[in-house]
Amino acid sequence: MSMTLTHTRVDDWSAYELANQAMRLTVIPELGGKILTLDDARSGRSWLWRNPYLPLRTPEAGGVYIESFDSGGWDEVFPSVDPCAAGSVGGAWGDHAITDHGELWCRPWSVQACDGALKMFVDDPALPFRFERTLRLAPDEGPLTFDYTLVNQTEKPLPYIWATHPLIAIEPGMRIDVPPGVKATCTGGDGEGLPPLNQPFEWPHNGSHDLSCVPQRGQAGFAVKLFTEPMDHASVTLTPPDGSAALKLTMAAGAPHRVGMWLNYDGWSGAKTTHYFNAGIEPTTTPADRLDLSAADGAAAVLGPRGTVQWALRVELA
Repeated sequence: MSMTLTHTRVDDWSAYELANQAMRLTVIPELGGKILTLDDARSGRSWLWRNPYLPLRTPEAGGVYIESFDSGGWDEVFPSVDPCAAGSVGGAWGDHAITDHGELWCRPWSVQACDGALKMFVDDPALPFRFERTLRLAPDEGPLTFDYTLVNQTEKPLPYIWATHPLIAIEPGMRIDVPPGVKATCTGGDGEGLPPLNQPFEWPHNGSHDLSCVPQRGQAGFAVKLFTEPMDHASVTLTPPDGSAALKLTMAAGAPHRVGMWLNYDGWSGAKTTHYFNAGIEPTTTPADRLDLSAADGAAAVLGPRGTVQWALRVELA
């Protein structure tokens, strides 16, 4: 089966569907470029979590993501996960206050659909950057590729954190694996029985916790954020307990080379609802969530004046 790219609608929003023999995904540019669904076309498994309490809404610049817009799917987070006060970052950001979960989810993306690829971008005069993401789905059972381009449109350095932000519809017994020998550190969390924090450990065993195995509902009651150490090709694989195809995310050579994870096992909700059961699997530039602090201590990525940087992510179902 060749790859198809089809214009469609989801409720009141224009959308695009990409499909091949292995996977099918739906993208809504108006909702911050959100990938709403990513399904295994053979087994029918829906890989992306949808929030049962927060419906899709047209985003608002300056809105609070976790309270009103954490509807699920796959978003892009840039230039910070946590909000930052006006003037706290400096450089190209000047006096700009940075929104919760960044400046991409809360803006409509422009679209160019051609040659079997879906190119989308944010180029807002109020912002110091242009962010571009092109989705390419190979024919037959081939992978999905995300090609990114970031441009600094100012004469000052642009500090940033980027993290791609798929929320996975986990289930008990699902495995989460990174390459053997990789170390990780849990940096924060909520709930009871948290794994030890700020102590590097070799994946997957942190104290008495085996973080590679999704627990039964009601057994954990915590949510924890962790980051891996740098890897040559940052990758993470999620394997269902029923033996169906695994989901694998791999960063290309020279790309951001860490994986962040938000493992939420009935431990947290930002919307004051019943706690969620999901996992954010997030290749990232930086082992932190606040850009102002990361810029101050030198951990943030920095793009020079008028600079351009490109990177790529591959997604496979195999």
